[in-house]
Parts: sequence; C-alpha cells; structure tokens
Amino acid sequence: MLFLLGFVVIMSLYHFWEEYHRNEMLKIGNETFGVIVSIDPPPVHGSPSAKIAYTIKHKKYVFDEDGSFSFMELGDTVLIRYALKDYSVAKVVDKYYMKKYKYLREE
Repeated sequence: MLFLLGFVVIMSLYHFWEEYHRNEMLKIGNETFGVIVSIDPPPVHGSPSAKIAYTIKHKKYVFDEDGSFSFMELGDTVLIRYALKDYSVAKVVDKYYMKKYKYLREE
C-alpha cells in the first residue's frame, strides 16, 4: 500500500514538473495558425480533444489539445503558440479565432 502511495506521489510530481517545464518553454515562443485535423469524442472518463496540425520551417507538427471542439469542423483554424526551443511544444491560444466563431467568445 505504501508503495502504491509513493508511486502516485512521484507520478503527480512528475506531471506537475512536466507541465511547468512546458509552460516555461511556451513563454519564449511565437504564435501561428493551426488546423484541426481530427476531433475526438470524450472517452468514458476524460475530456474531448482535437488534433491540431501546424507547420514551422517546412516541417509539419501535430499535437493533442484537450477541451471542447465539438462546435468546430475539420479544417477550421485556431491560433496556437509554439515554443522557440522546441517547435513540437504548442498549445491553443484562441480557438474562437475564426470570424464565424467569434460570437461564441461570450460564453
């Protein structure tokens, strides 16, 4: 039982450190446009997500972003921020970026 508790604590600390490191990398970054390539329904115990593709220096990157993208369609554009140290680290900054979704910003 003590081993299991220790494992959970170590995994939680690792997740916290990984998220902190990712956010620090994104502080020194640029913004660009990403395109939704797939929208995944929520799993039984989780949140829905979307795969976002973007291109930096002629190389394509894809990442998963949690959150509700059910109102969007494949091929829609979102504004993302990517890290300059590692272009594969990115997050969605504004999913209501497209003109047709600006009215949803009031939610």
